[in-house]
Amino acid sequence: MPQNDTYIWLLPTKPSTLLPITGDIKKTAGLWVRRILENPQKSLGKYAGVITEVLSFDEILKAWSHGTGKPAVVVECTDSSFNDLWGVSAEEFKLQLKFHELVPDMIGAFNNKGGNGVYVSGEELGITAEDIGDLTQLFETLKGNWD
Repeated sequence: MPQNDTYIWLLPTKPSTLLPITGDIKKTAGLWVRRILENPQKSLGKYAGVITEVLSFDEILKAWSHGTGKPAVVVECTDSSFNDLWGVSAEEFKLQLKFHELVPDMIGAFNNKGGNGVYVSGEELGITAEDIGDLTQLFETLKGNWD
């Protein structure tokens, strides 16, 4: 909003909808690969659920605001309004959002519903929060570069 320099994130979902976050992929990918290779007894034949955090859209935007120093709010909009803004590409994104509304813990749901533990977690590989940081730290790298 130009009047008060606030960014608005319009989404056709609740601001409380949870989303798995991969974090800083420049840091995360190499760490996961190294730990997968170091722990074949835990990772062989499994998918890596490269999730560093699970956050709501409100929390994501709060981290973005803190990191960039820019005020922002999440505003839920109708599917129709979202379609008007984004056209054809809106449909796929809305389906992803609906999935996350219905399945907030996708890896846990898959592992518990016949997946038989086919995902290996960061915790199982010895990856800690200190190793990877959080989304706020990633967004802090954008400070001064978001104008």
